[in-house]
Amino acid sequence: MDKWIEKKNIKSWSKTITNNIVEVLEEELIPFVKELIIEDYDFNLNDIANPKSKLAPENFESEFIRRLEDFNFIEETEKGIRVVCPNIDNFDFRGELRTIENILEGIAGVYVEVEREDYVKATKKQTYQGRSDEVFLVRYTGEVRKWEKILDKKFERYPFSNTPPVDIFNRADRYIDDNLDGLINRFAEIVSFSVSDRTACWTITRGCKLSGSRI
Repeated sequence: MDKWIEKKNIKSWSKTITNNIVEVLEEELIPFVKELIIEDYDFNLNDIANPKSKLAPENFESEFIRRLEDFNFIEETEKGIRVVCPNIDNFDFRGELRTIENILEGIAGVYVEVEREDYVKATKKQTYQGRSDEVFLVRYTGEVRKWEKILDKKFERYPFSNTPPVDIFNRADRYIDDNLDGLINRFAEIVSFSVSDRTACWTITRGCKLSGSRI
């Protein structure tokens, strides 16, 4: 849920006020929002993953945290200041984080992890180019069981097979919703200190909830 601090609700607005508001948000709110997301990543993903899995979420956590640090939580616009919480739709899951995106959206069916070398041997796709350590996530079908017999090995079952959607952003979103109002007094102090008109007031306008895709 995006939250707005709108210019139209401020009797006087200046760049100084904007900078002060952003500073308060960055110090008093955003660090705790990030912390909650990382906690839920660990609890919902790392704590239930199979340590043998080469696609275990812990292998992608450092990249996830890097992109979380790069996420634009605060946007300054003509309308005012918008506070944005990451979600399944607006977070950058491109590249290697597609694995995490798939888990969060929910995975129907049973899948196994097939290493590139085994995949090439089983499918005879010798021209396939990719990293030597690449791992494929393949639906566990009768055909794949034949691969196991041919290769005389049992593929590792993907630990997130047949799992419902997971929301690691919900607590953070609620935290913003519950605590942003609590910063209004701080903002009011900034305004009363920065402008002569002490009647300036703040209104938080809540936007529409951005819902992630669900299976």
